[in-house]
Amino acid sequence: MTRSPSPGSSAGTAPSVLFVAPDRTRADAVAAALDRHDVVALVRERHPDVPVVLLGSGGSDDGSDGDALADDPAAHRVSGDIESLSYDRLADRVRAAVARYRSSEAQRTERDIVSRLERRIQRTERKITSLHGVAMRLASVSDADDIYAETVEAAERILNLDICFAFAAEADRFVPRAQSSTPTDRELRPVPKDAGAMGETFRTGESHRAVDMELHAFGRPEFGDYRSGLSVAIGSFGVFQAVSEQTGAFDEIDLELAELLVAHTNAALQRLSFERRLRVERDQYAALFENSADCIIDSEFVDGESVIRAVNPAFEATFGYDESEVVGRAIDDVVAPDDRLDEAAKLTEMVRAGDFVQTEVRRQTANGERDFLLRSVPVGEDTIYAVYTDITARRDIEPEMEAQNRRLDEFTSVVSHDLRNPLSVATGHLDLAREEIDNDHLAAVARAHDRMTALTEELLVLARQGTDAFATTPVSLAETAERCWDHVETGDAALVVGPTGPSSPTRAGSTNCSRT
Repeated sequence: MTRSPSPGSSAGTAPSVLFVAPDRTRADAVAAALDRHDVVALVRERHPDVPVVLLGSGGSDDGSDGDALADDPAAHRVSGDIESLSYDRLADRVRAAVARYRSSEAQRTERDIVSRLERRIQRTERKITSLHGVAMRLASVSDADDIYAETVEAAERILNLDICFAFAAEADRFVPRAQSSTPTDRELRPVPKDAGAMGETFRTGESHRAVDMELHAFGRPEFGDYRSGLSVAIGSFGVFQAVSEQTGAFDEIDLELAELLVAHTNAALQRLSFERRLRVERDQYAALFENSADCIIDSEFVDGESVIRAVNPAFEATFGYDESEVVGRAIDDVVAPDDRLDEAAKLTEMVRAGDFVQTEVRRQTANGERDFLLRSVPVGEDTIYAVYTDITARRDIEPEMEAQNRRLDEFTSVVSHDLRNPLSVATGHLDLAREEIDNDHLAAVARAHDRMTALTEELLVLARQGTDAFATTPVSLAETAERCWDHVETGDAALVVGPTGPSSPTRAGSTNCSRT
């Protein structure tokens, strides 16, 4: 280690430079080359992070009085009577100077980090603002492929993702819909839905950031030879991915910005899907409105009245008005007879209050007054649909049907009485006979009486309630045949029950029966 005065300075005040050289020759060469102003510049040129300590007599320890140190916060002076200091004390002075350098260096590093972070935050904020602009543009896009293309273009232009692409989910695979303009040697092809990061991302809805594909569990197959990547689900519509040939190309902020962009994409695709469903429902409603046999009125509330906006062809045919004649008029003024305006107004008020109205009304048609079943359905705060179903024909035949039902009831009662009386007599005699005689034939007679009683009751149910008293149910052919066999004279004949025969529409599941 050599301590050399700086050339050109007086012997009493010249600062010294401590340096280590491998031999005396090189030490002399360095000492000859150094002067007070060249030392700092030389060290800074070769090793900008190494602290420089100049030794000199006089001045202050903070180095503020040295021209050579004025512009270099990493250089420090150790002043005082250097020659009288021992090497230990000199070393302490040097260590203190270096410590001051380290402290100032840490402060500079902190300032640099804060400055870089602030610049990164500003860039991120600008990107977020730009992405909101993308969301505004996507709100007016009416084609799904254009939405995917806009997403990839924004990823390139705003997020600086040079290689990226968007895939749409189909039945069992992902189909490429858009890719970045950066040339690649890979042709995008459909990817199976259970493949790699794309399948995992879509299945779980969780984003993936692969720092190194070789270490990432979901790195194949769609990433190919790329070394790092991002994978973000576009809701239930597909997956967005960005890749790089470098490892660690993406950080968490890149992933979060990609997720924000894709959230806008998902919202645009959801809007498009909703609009598509809305068009289908509207077309279905239009078909129902135009082709319904019922009279339908589309109206809205204006100043407390239900004003017609549209009517269907069935209304025009029944009430004798063209649509252009009634649009803008109150429903009650068009269809309600004069003597029923108060009743119609009450129904309108009920519908306005949000009630669903279903009732029978009488309305004025092109062919006079007719009876209708009115169903009024409020939709939202102001819209109402009124459906008129013509029930005049049914009302006209109701008196005749009631008369027929009365006659049928009277007939059934008579028949039931006439059947029950002799049946009761027969049952009584049968009971007496069974007390005197133990014969299987009497048991068959008893079963026949029970069957006749059941038929009589079913006849009454059918006549009075209109229910299907003779509804059929599947039965076992073999058991039915055997029961019937017990009630007929068979002589020497025998009943043979065989297995099911060849299948046919009428014989499938049946049992073959024959008499021998």
